Amino acid sequence: MKLFIPIFLFWILAELFPLLVYAQNISKYEIMGRWEVVKVTENEKDITASMDKNAQRWIEFISDDRYNSDGYPFNRYEGEYLLDEDTGSLILKSGLTSSKGMKWKASYDGEFLILQGTGQLELYKFFLRKTF
Repeated sequence: MKLFIPIFLFWILAELFPLLVYAQNISKYEIMGRWEVVKVTENEKDITASMDKNAQRWIEFISDDRYNSDGYPFNRYEGEYLLDEDTGSLILKSGLTSSKGMKWKASYDGEFLILQGTGQLELYKFFLRKTF
């Protein structure tokens, strides 16, 4: 009987662990604020060094569903964002274009906001750290 309980607990944890790891819902509250880009990857290869190291790349999410961003190589953008908290789908719609917006998969690991591109951007992943 003593052996049965640890095996049973191990089985339960083994079944729940993937759900806990992959169920990374993100809330609007978590992304609000200003974030600086600290790392960029293309197809899992770090390309941060190929960008201007002196440029301050950032994005700020505001409570009224607006965002502002600036920095090389993207320059200044502002517009609206739409976050699906259940799926992590984040759409950034620039006020400068009439496009449907850029779609990202957003997750937060407690240290970094990670934006994984979708569609044409799927090779790119941005790691951002909150500045305020």
